[in-house]
Amino acid sequence: MKGKPHINLKPIKGVEWFELDIREHKQGLLLQVWASVEAVYPELCPEQNAETLVWPGEKIPMTHDRADSIIQRHNPVYLDDKFLEKYEQSIFYDTTPYQAWGQWNCDPSYGGQWCFTECQRVGRNLVKVPMRELYKAKPDREIIHAYEYVIAPENLEHIDLAEEHIVNKVQRLLEALLNLGDGLSQLGDTIGLAQTTEELTGFSRREIDNNGWLKYPSLSRLAQVAPIDMPQQLFLTRCKNIHELIQKIPNGYLKSLLINAGCPRSKIGSLGSLKLIQALLNRLEYLNGQLESVHDFPSQAEPEAWGDSNVNLASLFLNNDLRIADAHDAIEKCISTLQKLGFDTANLSSGYGKALDFVMDGVIDSLEYIANQLKELLLRV
Repeated sequence: MKGKPHINLKPIKGVEWFELDIREHKQGLLLQVWASVEAVYPELCPEQNAETLVWPGEKIPMTHDRADSIIQRHNPVYLDDKFLEKYEQSIFYDTTPYQAWGQWNCDPSYGGQWCFTECQRVGRNLVKVPMRELYKAKPDREIIHAYEYVIAPENLEHIDLAEEHIVNKVQRLLEALLNLGDGLSQLGDTIGLAQTTEELTGFSRREIDNNGWLKYPSLSRLAQVAPIDMPQQLFLTRCKNIHELIQKIPNGYLKSLLINAGCPRSKIGSLGSLKLIQALLNRLEYLNGQLESVHDFPSQAEPEAWGDSNVNLASLFLNNDLRIADAHDAIEKCISTLQKLGFDTANLSSGYGKALDFVMDGVIDSLEYIANQLKELLLRV
């Protein structure tokens, strides 16, 4: 204090950030400090850009110029397909899968302003895209988003690049439905029921051949990313989506076929679609087993065992149970059924992705089986 009763101290002029005040007070000293510290500076943080990214296998950052100089098919980048979820889950982007040169591509785009290109589905959960295509005109934030899901080359050694992905499974499901629709339509023609495949299934072969899935968003929804660690609720939702595709076949048409085959109208009136399909399959199997022709399908007498359970449709009934399995007990029953059908339920500890594969494969096999039974009968005239 140097003998003074009061002193006020400040740092040198130009960097004032505190003030220290000391004064005598009641036989003592009163010390007061006022100060401010810059915790956050007003300048914006430097924005990350695509030209600062060092991709796996590269030693220096990739730039647009370097990427553009790469030969088209060289330097492929492998991404976890979860990279697509951002685009699949927003109505502002288009991610409709399409086939190109025998391969499935999923190229996210935004309102005609920018688009990923040559994003090829590989293996179960990978997207392969050439580095050159990745760096073509689009916002840097989208390239940075893709970078977050890049797979290092050493990790690819443990991945089966030939494993079927969800998009191809949906295509196989669609083809099975169309084949079933063709058979049902042709069978109906033989007894005077005029319904086209499109009217029976909701899908047009010509439309699909010309424009792919563009007209059918339900296919794109079903073909969205299906990770191995898929949660249970998402798995049940996909089972519901599968059922909705099959449910498009009109019950009235199936009932007309069965009545024509001799099934009592009173007994089939309350049956749901799967029980109707099962009854039809039982009739088809009997006729094919006896090498009967399609002209023997109509009957005045009630067919034997037409309402019996058919093991060949077990997957269809399982999928139906799963779509409504909200209660815990119902889910436990479905898991038990999965196990009986040959699925290793120990895999469920890591997610329901493999369970979805199993259910879809089973549903496709069941639909193809019915379509083949129809085709076999229709060939014998």
